[in-house]
Amino acid sequence: VVVSEQLAMGAIDALLWLFGPIIDYVATHHRPLAMMVVVLPLSFVASTLSNLRDRVVRAMLPVTTHEARVERVKRDVLARLDKPEAERRFMCTARAPWQNLSTRFADYKKNSDCIF
Repeated sequence: VVVSEQLAMGAIDALLWLFGPIIDYVATHHRPLAMMVVVLPLSFVASTLSNLRDRVVRAMLPVTTHEARVERVKRDVLARLDKPEAERRFMCTARAPWQNLSTRFADYKKNSDCIF
């Protein structure tokens, strides 16, 4: 396994050595062309694969799963409301920080009641 990893890294290094200056030139001097030829198609493929994955997951999950999740959120919110006001903390979603579009750090989640 180690030998194959070393060969792969050697191949990647060789490709970067060979194509690095070309990629640098195109990315610097022909950025719009590089975006249209490389980034746009890759973005389309990634978006299509993500949508396909979401459809497969939705098709495989039973319909009752949504209702169960709604009940769990309602239960968590009601449990928070049952606490004395002095013990209540801010509420936030339990979404992982890397899934947010915000550029700030999600330190506030450590001091909040995360609702799943």
